[in-house]
Amino acid sequence: MKSLLTLLFLFSFLITSGNNSKDSLLLELAKSDSDTIKVNKLLMLADSYYYSDPSFAEKTYRSALYLSNKLNYERGVAVAEYALGRFYSESEYDLSAYFIYKTLPYFEAEKDSGNIANCYNILGIIKSKINDFDKSLYNFFHAEKIYEEIKDTHSLVKINNNIGLIYTELGKDSLAIHYFENAEKMNEYSGNIELLAIIFGNMGEIYSRINALPKADWYYHKALSLTDTTGDISRKTWILSKIGKLKLMAGENDSCFFYTTWSIELGEKSGWLSNLDKSYAIMKDYYILQGDYKKAFQYLEKENIIKDSLFDKDQVKKMAMQEMRFQFEKDKKVQSLKYNAQKFKLLTIILSLIILVILVVSILLILKARQKKIRAQNEKLNIEKKRLEELMQVKSRELTSQLLQLANKNELNFQLVKKLRKAKPDFKKGNLDLINSIISDLYINANENIWASFEKSFNEVHPNFMKNIRHDFPKLTQKEQRLAAFLLLNLSSKEIAAITHISVSSVEIARVRLRKKLGISGEDAIISVFLSKYV
Repeated sequence: MKSLLTLLFLFSFLITSGNNSKDSLLLELAKSDSDTIKVNKLLMLADSYYYSDPSFAEKTYRSALYLSNKLNYERGVAVAEYALGRFYSESEYDLSAYFIYKTLPYFEAEKDSGNIANCYNILGIIKSKINDFDKSLYNFFHAEKIYEEIKDTHSLVKINNNIGLIYTELGKDSLAIHYFENAEKMNEYSGNIELLAIIFGNMGEIYSRINALPKADWYYHKALSLTDTTGDISRKTWILSKIGKLKLMAGENDSCFFYTTWSIELGEKSGWLSNLDKSYAIMKDYYILQGDYKKAFQYLEKENIIKDSLFDKDQVKKMAMQEMRFQFEKDKKVQSLKYNAQKFKLLTIILSLIILVILVVSILLILKARQKKIRAQNEKLNIEKKRLEELMQVKSRELTSQLLQLANKNELNFQLVKKLRKAKPDFKKGNLDLINSIISDLYINANENIWASFEKSFNEVHPNFMKNIRHDFPKLTQKEQRLAAFLLLNLSSKEIAAITHISVSSVEIARVRLRKKLGISGEDAIISVFLSKYV
């Protein structure tokens, strides 16, 4: 009867958060031969949902712990506490350490070397998360020694990788490389491709940091080829992003563009956002180097949007972990109250209300802070965007004004040429050669000087226009390219005629030919709008 009541409690505790598949697994527990078998199946069930549904896994571990305590099943208690310690090692470090230190004496008494080493490994991870690297190394070395004694090669690969990461944090690069290489060699025996991809990625990271770019590139590409085998999209996007950054450091801009855009496309398609902000940051730096500040600004906006999204997800995850911890502490208190009659019932209700109020206030403060941060970022982005637009408008106006001034000077030169030609009959015959030479020089210099001055200023304002339009329309002549530049600035045919010193009708004919080469049809199609796409 007692066992039946315990099982009913577990069902009421678990099914409320589960789905049909979970319910069917729970129903299988009812068919178990003994209560200890139920505990073991609960632990297996929790393990199977460790990554896909962490909340359900945590509740199932706690159910196994509850049932083990009811049964005085020591191994069940120890394994459940170890599982909870491992689970909370992701964020709730003090709670994780609490469970590991509780379960460690049991495994030591049982001389369970594998689980003893696992406990020290988790303690090493916890200490590394709080930057206590000396104690982290102490625990990892302890675990490594035990794994060597029991010849657990798979765990030795992991522990050597962990030690390498700690030495990386400490800036001891040679030691870090030594342990990563150890992990790589040991992995030849275990044959874990996923682990090998992680090790190669870490090796690439450290060689990149010490500026050994060819070695970093080699390890990153080895890791990349392994992700194609494992199908690990998240790690693949991370490695592609790292290669993109490496190529940018090496000055290989085309390769940087290729790998970084690949990372972005893969991340956006799969929904893995954790590396997108870094990829967008690389593209921002790439376009800054290219002088394309407009695109650089677009990627800055994307980077900030992803950061905000990741910040939101991180806050949700933290709140979920806080809720789990709150639930765990609440259940512990409820059990304690049941064992001590009902005298603490009122205190528990009051405490729960206080915690609930604190949680609500914390949520409101987090939301308020987030909204304030978003507003500040949006204001900053709008100001910067407006400043860049105004700067571009000013430079464009200056360019047009400069061009028209040069055109006026050019026109004066040609007026002077016209007057000299008109006055030629009045000059002495011996001076005619000199007059003709002056006329020729004025005519040639006027045309050449105005384009040279304009081209330099134009390329400063629109550095990519000529390159982009030549790329799409390689058959454009030099005169047609210049005409396209004039039309981008919205100059009229009359103004262009004054600049180029040809007739307005000739300009109109040239415009028609240019529209035909660019594939623009219809009188309503504005050529300056079409050309603005190549800025």
